[in-house]
Amino acid sequence: MNHEKFQKLNNANRLLGLENIETKFKHNNIIFIYSVPKVGSTSLASTLLLFASAYYIVIHIHDETMLKTLYGIDEVTIPEIIEYNNLLKRNIFVIDIYRNPIEHKISAFFEKIDSYHFNTTPAQINSTDVSKLILRFNQLFTHLANGDIFIDIFNIDKNSTFNNNFTTSKYLFFIKNNVKYIKLRLSDVSEWKNIIKEKLHISCVIMNDYSSNNKLIKDAYSNFNNAYRIPENFLDLIKNNKYFKFYNNDKEQQDYLNKWINKTSPTFTPYNNNEYKLYTEISNINQVNNYIDNKHYIYNGCICRGCKIKKNELIKTLLNGKPAFKIIHEEANKELVVKKIEKVITLFSNCKSISSNRTKTSISHVTGLNLYR
Repeated sequence: MNHEKFQKLNNANRLLGLENIETKFKHNNIIFIYSVPKVGSTSLASTLLLFASAYYIVIHIHDETMLKTLYGIDEVTIPEIIEYNNLLKRNIFVIDIYRNPIEHKISAFFEKIDSYHFNTTPAQINSTDVSKLILRFNQLFTHLANGDIFIDIFNIDKNSTFNNNFTTSKYLFFIKNNVKYIKLRLSDVSEWKNIIKEKLHISCVIMNDYSSNNKLIKDAYSNFNNAYRIPENFLDLIKNNKYFKFYNNDKEQQDYLNKWINKTSPTFTPYNNNEYKLYTEISNINQVNNYIDNKHYIYNGCICRGCKIKKNELIKTLLNGKPAFKIIHEEANKELVVKKIEKVITLFSNCKSISSNRTKTSISHVTGLNLYR
């Protein structure tokens, strides 16, 4: 690592809030939730930010584009940042999630279906004929939600010490150069809290955060899922998908395919690479709202007094089995200020009442009059 690269990585750590964490937080534990989008990583991030932020720094990231957009970091990669912190002797976990392909592609399509794919509003998407949504999705099918961080970036399928067996453990785990890697599957989300307890020693309740079912386009999303029939040739692509075959055993693969085999439609020809390239060029130019929602976490890890109070309230709510509520910094602090004002007013009223009672008692004592009659 040359001096210039070292400086860039040191700056990346500063922008990520990883500078001098041993002094600031009295620990050196970092969790990188490093995954492709739309696999349940936001739910995991919100959960760990809420329940583990006292013990771990939690960084949720998808790719280098997100690094630059959110943090202004470029010219370094996420694996380089992980390795740099490993060289600093930090205790590092890298967590990735796998989601089965058809649902993953549908969710990825709906992520920006209004602003990107149709350049319109969520309300208009909800009123659009579902057949138009299905046609556009099928045109894009082979280009959506491809790739896997652990296999493509970290080459875990080539790691001889890696045990590909979800049947009993419901997760994959290995250690490489002192960095601990955990692979989860969204299909095993009911087991995540047990895995987190075992590997991170954190008790938690997994939150369902940033689901398409809870967004403004939820009606279109529901209608699409009810109506969609996968073209037969697409199902053949899924059957031979290397990620699908790696993360599912033979029975799981067959069960998944059987679920869809009765929901098929005639073969369909999607966009080829050149057509898709043109589509993305036009869509990028036409896109109205190109933004990343920085407030999509139920809790983002803020440690100000207002957010900490709401954090404790949220933990109690979840442990009692009640639905989660979102903690927004501005609202939490506004609520804290209002409570302080109410407390001052109550205190002032009590003092005024006590003073009035004392005055009346004094007058009554001197004159012999009963002022409360």
